[in-house]
Amino acid sequence: MKFQKKKSWKYRVYKDEWFDLNHNFGNIAHDYFQIVGNRMLIKAGYRWDGATGIPDTKRNYIPSCIHDVLAQCIREDLMSMERFGDANEELKLQYQERGGWNWWSHVLRWGTNTLGKPFFKSDIIEVK
Repeated sequence: MKFQKKKSWKYRVYKDEWFDLNHNFGNIAHDYFQIVGNRMLIKAGYRWDGATGIPDTKRNYIPSCIHDVLAQCIREDLMSMERFGDANEELKLQYQERGGWNWWSHVLRWGTNTLGKPFFKSDIIEVK
């Protein structure tokens, strides 16, 4: 049996929405999101916990959601850990595209590259 510990989430998506990505992450289908090359569909019902380590703002809601989807793909072995750097770069670029400060976007990327790997480890528990 495989299961996941219940986690309380801050936010839930209320309608399906497509986003353009700066990287091609291949094709991934999931109940709550879909990635098709450099486009991502985040479906209604997807939940995430906002930005990690910094306050949530209107500039980082969408970037943190996109980054959480990418982290989930890595945690669930839908994407290789080799894409860790690309996922963090995507966070930085999404933040900049939404008016985030350039210097702060580099701090975000440094933080995720330096401190983020534990958040990308699988949270699926398997017992036999």
